[in-house]
Amino acid sequence: MNRQTRPESLYEVFAHREITAETDFWVFRIPELGEPSPTTGVAIMPVGQATSLSEIEEEARGLIAGWLDDDSVAEEIQMIIRLVDGDDGQSAEE
Repeated sequence: MNRQTRPESLYEVFAHREITAETDFWVFRIPELGEPSPTTGVAIMPVGQATSLSEIEEEARGLIAGWLDDDSVAEEIQMIIRLVDGDDGQSAEE
């Protein structure tokens, strides 16, 4: 999954909280980086998790840099973090 990006790239990160009796963490996805599988055509979406809301940005930077296979872009990435209801993608503000 090697996509090229400009250092000034802006990414939207969609995050929601997963809470069960055993877990409490944040799951996030970055749809802009998703692409079809070369073998099946099914969309592949970069997804990550963080233990707190404040960790999402750092974890998302690492995921973006890894997805792009370029660690040097991690500090130059700008992002908007949107909180959503579950993984259906609906914005919590809506």
